Amino acid sequence: MNTAVQAGPLARALASRTWRHQGRHITLVPLGAGLALVVLLLVLPRVYPEGIHGDVSTASSDLATVTGLHGTTGAALGAALLSAPGLLGVAAGLITLSISRAVIAGDLTSGVMEALLATPLRLRAVFLAYTGTALAAALLAWLTLVAAFTGPAWAVLTAGGGHVHLTTGYVLLGVLVPAGSMLWAASVTVFTAFLYPAGLRATAGLNGGLVRAVGLLPTLGATLAVALAPGKYTQVTAWYAGGSLTLATALLVAVPLVFKADRLLE
Repeated sequence: MNTAVQAGPLARALASRTWRHQGRHITLVPLGAGLALVVLLLVLPRVYPEGIHGDVSTASSDLATVTGLHGTTGAALGAALLSAPGLLGVAAGLITLSISRAVIAGDLTSGVMEALLATPLRLRAVFLAYTGTALAAALLAWLTLVAAFTGPAWAVLTAGGGHVHLTTGYVLLGVLVPAGSMLWAASVTVFTAFLYPAGLRATAGLNGGLVRAVGLLPTLGATLAVALAPGKYTQVTAWYAGGSLTLATALLVAVPLVFKADRLLE
């Protein structure tokens, strides 16, 4: 039977359980974070302009341009706009790492994973089901964060008479980098659960910090690359998105080759 077909029912069951247990946190926490960013970056400079020191001008580049705004509000919005793809990519990675761990870590210690692996389900199907569930939950959380930020930010922009021009490259950067971050973070977390489940325990070094670092470093690298070479954003985005998909596929292929059942029994 096809791996994806086998993974479907398990993924639906895991998604239903995840929503029951974490649905409130998946939506409310990103909602609060997005609104807090709007207040911090856009509202406070209008209410308390004395808090901005120095001569700040409205930011612009060939990626995105802000016009029609002056003073601290325009500068804050321009800076937020230009840094948004990288920040959203990092946020996507962090969100996915946390959600992925919550989706699978409990099943490692409760015996659920052992029971699943004793069924006729292929190991790749179980891997795919957990990864897909983590990705779906992380995507919902990330979209909530984006909506909570962009909606009020657009309202502030419109009220101030400003205009934003976004290039196609900017849109691709803002979509593909977070997508690659989520795919890699979910894959590496689930892969670690099969290869070395002890690495996801709360007692692991820095609360599982090694897995978090591996899941987040590629995103930070892509963000740094775009910051250092903004003219190469198209190439960086293509390489990052393609690389994330390739690495995630490699982990799916490799998991049966490196899996050892005795590590789950430990």
